[in-house]
This record gives sequence, structure tokens and C-alpha cells, in this order.
Amino acid sequence: MTRKSDSVLLIEKNLKINRIYLYLEFVKRVLLINSVRRLMAHHKSALKRIRQAENYRLYNRLKKKEMKKAIRSVREASSSEVASENLVRVTRVLDRLAAKHIIHKNKAANQKSKLSKFVKKMKAAEA
Repeated sequence: MTRKSDSVLLIEKNLKINRIYLYLEFVKRVLLINSVRRLMAHHKSALKRIRQAENYRLYNRLKKKEMKKAIRSVREASSSEVASENLVRVTRVLDRLAAKHIIHKNKAANQKSKLSKFVKKMKAAEA
């Protein structure tokens, strides 16, 4: 069993903090929707769609933040080994987001390509 590097642990800690922050924001939004919804929609299905849309919006926002932090972890890595470790993680994150249609599959492919080029250049510079 391999030990996680300090940068990976730091990223995971930041993700937990972001999740808590976004959850609190979600609760605030739900309270706002509940107070305003009588003015907006007149059908049960429309009210449900409003609630769902807000939930999806917050979920997608959380996942995009996680993606950006993961990409930043590759770009700001101190060595090529750390960068290649983080690249594997970023690849998983991008593939998951593309599969769930949070980002377009071509965007995921372009990001993976750019990051792998970056890591290759980093390895070549260190060698």
C-alpha cells in the first residue's frame, strides 16, 4: 500500500472544506427557494423542477471546482513524479465528469492532452 504524498493530502483536505462550504450555500439556496417559490411556479411539477435545477447547479459547480483544483495540482507540482501522480487523478476526475455530462467529452480530452504534454515537458526538463 502506497503512502499518499503531501500534495494529495492537502488537495483532499481542501476538497472537504469546499464541500462543507458548498453544502452550507446549498442550504441557504433551498431556504431562499422555499420562501420565493410561491411567487414563481403554480404547479407541483414546476416547483419540483426548480428544486432539482438548483440542486444540479450546485452539484455541477462543486464538481467543476474539484476539477479546477485537480488541474491546478498538476500545473503547480514541484516535480515530474508528483505531477504524473496527480495526472492520473485528474484523468479519472475528467473522465467521470464527461461521463456524467457535466463537461463535454472533447473538453475532457483536450484537458488531458494538454496536461500530459505539460508533464512530458516537465520530465524532459528534469532529465
